[in-house]
Amino acid sequence: MKIKRITCLVLVCLLALLLSSCVIKQDGVSTGDSADSKSGDTKSYNFSIIDSVYEQGATNNEPDEFSVVMANDPINTKMRNDLLLQDISDTREAQVFFDSYAKIWQDELSYSINNLKKYLSDEDAAKLDIAQANWENNWKSNMEFDRSLIENNEIFLGTQYVSSALIHQISQYRDRVFHIKYMTYLTENHIANIVPKHEQLWDKFHEFV
Repeated sequence: MKIKRITCLVLVCLLALLLSSCVIKQDGVSTGDSADSKSGDTKSYNFSIIDSVYEQGATNNEPDEFSVVMANDPINTKMRNDLLLQDISDTREAQVFFDSYAKIWQDELSYSINNLKKYLSDEDAAKLDIAQANWENNWKSNMEFDRSLIENNEIFLGTQYVSSALIHQISQYRDRVFHIKYMTYLTENHIANIVPKHEQLWDKFHEFV
């Protein structure tokens, strides 16, 4: 019973990190407030890649359009709501739950890449395929190293390791999806012939189209 309580506590901490990825920014400084803060301050998604890249169109009083949409992405919202309805204290149930959302984010990444490719030349599409393969190999290589280090040093994390690895995978795919969508956003809004709003794809999510 004690091990089960510890497992639940670890998962809660990991989920808190994943679900609180939206932070409040004031003058470029991130605070610890959540995205649904009642202070009325502007919200901006705290991307793991260079933050300033994702602030096109932001002002001192208004968050940029892209950050607002990504900070409230429907997949994360659905996952948060599902967590309130499901009991994932059992190891198997937690694994099935997080594995399902890892798959959703993988599908969303494929969908987003295909949307971006609609604006690319054959040459640039081929470069994107190479970049995507490198990204996949890189994060998987890091995961394999972590697993090897843990096993070789006989570090015991218990059964929660499987779920925590899936939560990390969700985080990786989520960040990559946002990056691809941002490239699509730039393409649709900063080319000579701007794509009409109702035809833009950057803010579309496969599960909710």
